[in-house]
Amino acid sequence: MNGKAFLLAASDYDGTLCRDRKVSDEDLAAIADWRGAGHRFGIATGRDLGMMRHETERWHIPCDFLVCCCGAVLYDQAGRELRRIDIDDALIPRLLRQPMAAASFHFEMSRHGQTFLYLQSERSRFPALGVPYVPIGHSEALALTGLQLISFCFATAAESAAFADRVMTEFAGGLRAHQNDVNVDVTDGRVDKAEGLLALCRLLGWPEPLVIGDSENDLSMLRRFQGFAVATAPEAVRRQAAAVYTSVGAMLRQRMAA
Repeated sequence: MNGKAFLLAASDYDGTLCRDRKVSDEDLAAIADWRGAGHRFGIATGRDLGMMRHETERWHIPCDFLVCCCGAVLYDQAGRELRRIDIDDALIPRLLRQPMAAASFHFEMSRHGQTFLYLQSERSRFPALGVPYVPIGHSEALALTGLQLISFCFATAAESAAFADRVMTEFAGGLRAHQNDVNVDVTDGRVDKAEGLLALCRLLGWPEPLVIGDSENDLSMLRRFQGFAVATAPEAVRRQAAAVYTSVGAMLRQRMAA
């Protein structure tokens, strides 16, 4: 960049970069122009590496990094693991046996970029997503170790919020619940998207990022980095954003023009 420092941008995926189940050509063009100008772009998501690669390959999204599992696992451009924080193995059976967890449609469990799925209800939409996963039974779910993320899905946002509150109370410090509408992602208690992005920047010597998101699990990074929201985000998220953009591409183009 002829001696100029590059800018770093990180976008949430579901509901932010991927809206209405697609990534727009306009956003992809803006990302290409952003990187062509010498800046760097990546995604901060609740998805694990396998699920995220399915999306980046499907839509041909160029990424210089991935912050996966709500910040628990960091990857470079080549998909090499830079850092990982595992859930305490002893807490996994206790979490899955939590009475409110019985209402979840499934247990989606991530280990080293691979997804394991225990279905509790035919109402789960996960199998229809087309992403790779390993089907498991209840006893196998209870026995899994070395996990970075466990995701739950409920019928209503009120149920997911109540479950998230229960996890934060019962497992205070040991686990963290990240709510996103009807979904709840659970990680080690030290983890969130802001912490993951900060760790990535420290490891690689990069500047702090511009960030953009749309949901509750993006609030940590929006607050820490004075980040932005997309216009389709709930009002509670938009209120905490430094600015609101119609799309990720609109944010990138405005920053390049500044």
